[in-house]
Amino acid sequence: MPLVASLAVVVAAVSWASTEKPARPKVLGISHVAFRVSSLTAARGFYEDFLGYKATSATAGKDGPEAPVLVPVNDRQYVELRPGLPPEDDRLDRATWRPVGWRSRRAS
Repeated sequence: MPLVASLAVVVAAVSWASTEKPARPKVLGISHVAFRVSSLTAARGFYEDFLGYKATSATAGKDGPEAPVLVPVNDRQYVELRPGLPPEDDRLDRATWRPVGWRSRRAS
């Protein structure tokens, strides 16, 4: 009987613990997204000529064929274009979220 009672307590504790959700920061939106592209020239042309954004280099003064290109969307968001898209890979390199209070966390 003590074994059954102990087992019941363990099962109850595990089920109670699994119902608690971890604290997650509130997200304000997307900070930036990065895409791998097969042609930086064509991708930059799309963002500049078709969409009207002005692309800049991520490495000011050190531009080269492998340097990523940043396309600012507004004061807080941008698109990053990275060269070297292999045919079998996905274009999305990463997406970064902007949580509430990101400046205070970043400084600490």
